[in-house]
Amino acid sequence: MTIAPAPRGADPIPQRATGPDRARRPATALQIIAVNAVVVLNIAVLGYNALRYPSLENDEGTYVSQGWAVFTQGRLAPYTYFYDHPPGGWLQLAGWQVLTGGADGLFGSGIASGRIFMIVLHAGSTLLVVAAGRRLTGSLWAGLLAALAFGLSPYGIVFHRRVLLDNIAAFWMLAAFLLLLSRPLRLNRVWLSAVALGVAVWSKEIAVTVLPALAVLAARRAAPHARWLSFWTWLTLCLSLISVYPLMALLRGELFSYGGLLGGDRSHVSLLCSLRWQADRDADGGIADFGSGFWQYAAHWASGNLVVVVGGTAAAIACVVLFRRDPGLSMLGWLILSFWLFLGRGGLTLDFYLVPLFPFLALALAAVAWRIARAAGNQMPRMKEPVTGALFSAMAVACAGALVLQIAGPGKGEWWHARPAEGQQRAVDWVKKHIPPQSKIIIDMYMYPFLHDPHHPVQERFTQAHYYWKAMVDPAVRQVFHNDWREVDYIIATPQLTQDAQELGSALVRQTLDHSRSVARFDTGMPVDIRKVDPAVEASRHTWTKPAQGPGPGCMNRI
Repeated sequence: MTIAPAPRGADPIPQRATGPDRARRPATALQIIAVNAVVVLNIAVLGYNALRYPSLENDEGTYVSQGWAVFTQGRLAPYTYFYDHPPGGWLQLAGWQVLTGGADGLFGSGIASGRIFMIVLHAGSTLLVVAAGRRLTGSLWAGLLAALAFGLSPYGIVFHRRVLLDNIAAFWMLAAFLLLLSRPLRLNRVWLSAVALGVAVWSKEIAVTVLPALAVLAARRAAPHARWLSFWTWLTLCLSLISVYPLMALLRGELFSYGGLLGGDRSHVSLLCSLRWQADRDADGGIADFGSGFWQYAAHWASGNLVVVVGGTAAAIACVVLFRRDPGLSMLGWLILSFWLFLGRGGLTLDFYLVPLFPFLALALAAVAWRIARAAGNQMPRMKEPVTGALFSAMAVACAGALVLQIAGPGKGEWWHARPAEGQQRAVDWVKKHIPPQSKIIIDMYMYPFLHDPHHPVQERFTQAHYYWKAMVDPAVRQVFHNDWREVDYIIATPQLTQDAQELGSALVRQTLDHSRSVARFDTGMPVDIRKVDPAVEASRHTWTKPAQGPGPGCMNRI
């Protein structure tokens, strides 16, 4: 069933050979070479040194381990699953690792395999950005500029390499957006777009922020007689897929907090409790308070990625104000602004939260640059094509030059030569060689996939090595150590562990640090201190300035 195109006067996307009609022509050899060159360049920039830089992070170990738990234990997580995120992202990651052999397969460790998966997704996202840019403007070169802006960014070199749910969600968000730009827009593509956004939300719940913009785009891209059909079928299908998540919690008896009328008296985790905890974390004034965490991170993002973050946001405003009659561009602008508003809501903001927005900022930047060049060309009808091409080429060269300076300028060599992950791997190797597998150890979560690898024999697994965060909040793990530092044999100290012990740490982690001595230390950019618990060590190593508290959801602390 075809629900588009709309009549020519109702859809301002160009109809001439310079617009989308031209995009339907077979690609020339030069265009094919250009697309492949940009994809290869983005893969090379992201992939070079990706397994050594940046450092291995807690979230990477968490998602790899949770994926393995589904296939090896029939559980959603190796620890108590408390609905911190929907499980779709690590299910996809686990499927990739099954295909590639996991830790004993093509890429070595589970985290290494996960980073290769991020590079594969990055290549797919690059192609989606190129296609979306072409459909928005009718120009392949605008799509290629967007792809370059997406790939050649300091921010992306760090966070597009890491195993993050946000990278998975970004791919599906792009797919949902691109499908709605199809011309003609058919009902089956509306449905596929809804499914894609549903998968994005299942990958990372933050993707739900773009739902209103895409729902309106589904209506505006349809012919007038089919707009309501397009809107309601897209919205109904998408919400139906998203609703499976709370339905899963309801069927497990874990939707409502225990102790209430609906939650019952059985102690359990709760989806609503976790959502409330997430909303209340580090609450501040948000966008209305210039001293909030949002503005601090916004300044940080802008200073390191001026072209995409500042230029893309300005372009998004232009899309809303200047191109409001263009369905694709105007809703792209609203999508970006709605995401910014969510980040500025007044809750916890973290550095990698910008990942899903990054490709859309690049798209807005390139699309507006092309529209400006074309508007200038329209002022000279006899030289329209040369003027448009020359002006856009000048803007593209300026943007590309600024992007290259951002990643290849002075002081940028650490992305290509630093190897913090090597020291972390050496620490793992030392633990396996010198510490008995039955030892009770408090670890940084990056170590978990290495020490609990289900592909290794049971006798070689460190079954009593547990993530320090879970030692603080998960009752099942607290029982392993009996909440007593004397029950711990070793603690693996990293900057993140020490910081969390200072900010939110439990008495167990703090006391274990205080009553331990270093037996091995590795530092190639990320220090890892392997410490053996020794009752003879006096508790004078740290000065804790904040009281210990439970850092997890209240419903988890009480189960």
